[in-house]
Amino acid sequence: MLTVSKGISPLIAAVLLVAFTMSIAGIMAAWATTYTTSRLSETGCALSMRITDLKFTNPLPTNGQIIVHVANENTNLNLTDLRYALIYLDPTKNVENAVLKTYSAGVDPLEPNERRTVIINATDPTEPVSIEVVAGNCLRVPVKVKFADFK
Repeated sequence: MLTVSKGISPLIAAVLLVAFTMSIAGIMAAWATTYTTSRLSETGCALSMRITDLKFTNPLPTNGQIIVHVANENTNLNLTDLRYALIYLDPTKNVENAVLKTYSAGVDPLEPNERRTVIINATDPTEPVSIEVVAGNCLRVPVKVKFADFK
């Protein structure tokens, strides 16, 4: 009597198992490469920008001036598209996502080891609580300081 076995041969099963394993490994390698590349770029941003000095003056009764000293302490990374947000006690006065420009021929980017003084003409005569500055190429790593820390 002849028996008929059903299923696939062990050789084909082994080839399919190896092919499945290699395809999963390829997908994981592509994901890991993308993930580590993004994490490394964030790490380069982490300690790049620093606010070295911050002052608020009120020369006119209708507005104030904010003087910010920004430094790029990274030796390899240009910081581009600098933006700031001013946070007040009254949230209706907050200024968000405004372009940070220098008063003397401000050019983008803030190059490695460069320091720049920026004057912001505020629209409110009261002193903000804090300022947050972020570079367009380092959006996940903003620098936030309080005005009280520089008095």
